[in-house]
Amino acid sequence: AMIQKRVNKGDAAALSHLGEHHYHGQLGLVKNVPRAIELWTEAAELGSLDASLLAMIQERVHKGDANLIKNLADRYYHGSLGLAKDVPRAIESWTKASEIGSLDAHHELGHRYYFGDGIEEDEKKGIYHWVQAAVRGDVESRHKLGDVACDYGNYELAVQH
Repeated sequence: AMIQKRVNKGDAAALSHLGEHHYHGQLGLVKNVPRAIELWTEAAELGSLDASLLAMIQERVHKGDANLIKNLADRYYHGSLGLAKDVPRAIESWTKASEIGSLDAHHELGHRYYFGDGIEEDEKKGIYHWVQAAVRGDVESRHKLGDVACDYGNYELAVQH
């Protein structure tokens, strides 16, 4: 209850701490990595993210946590969390995260390649990544595949997505 009051007041340290508990499934919380990432991001946006938190995230990235690798790629892409904007590193990190199972990373790569957003346009590669995510249940990627089918006039295929 005490930590929740501090979180509600926008206390960055409390947000970071609560993120830890969500990440590990402690204090009666179910393990929820996406929620942990949200809390850590909110702490960062409050401007109080210290180097130790970034180091902790990077340590987990090195351990192969696909969700955190994808999240770190987002931060490189946008230049947030105190990181300089580095699109090539973002692409590299999304690729690594996609290789170890992140559907969100596949979706991001699909967008970046298909539209040439931060990287040389490669529609085929973009579609490949959306397919990889869609067949594993990613609704947004499935929607994008429907959009592509519609753009190419294949309305029958489009409505199947």
